[in-house]
Amino acid sequence: MADVAGSFMDNTVNPFAASTASTAFGPGTSSIFATTLANSQQSAPPTTPPTVSNFSPAVGAPLSSTDQISFDVTDQPLGVFRRIMLIADFPYLHIREVIHDGDAFGPSYSSALNTRVAITNGFRYTIVRVSGWPASPTIAPYVVDAEGFENV
Repeated sequence: MADVAGSFMDNTVNPFAASTASTAFGPGTSSIFATTLANSQQSAPPTTPPTVSNFSPAVGAPLSSTDQISFDVTDQPLGVFRRIMLIADFPYLHIREVIHDGDAFGPSYSSALNTRVAITNGFRYTIVRVSGWPASPTIAPYVVDAEGFENV
């Protein structure tokens, strides 16, 4: 069987021919390789997932129906997030509510007492349920940082 002239079968057409010119890494170095090498020489991206900390009152402490809960959501080194969602779970009452959807506070948390304040590398949230806490909630934060790491 005869090869068709200029096909990949007779090696006369090189799809990478345009990328084998001289580059900053030397003559004949492919630009694909040069780009990969240049990218690999940059500093590595952060590998630390975001953290949720500084709960007040402390986790497990008694909570009255009008107590405020505060905590910090941070990420190193820049504090840049793709999404932060906060959920209040009342397991014994079978209730789950959105506290904050990443853009705004949910209906049960729409009071001026609820705040999201920028702090170093993140945010401090202060929350209280508008009609009071019906029971002690479990706060379930879902946080994704700019690199795609999630809190666990």
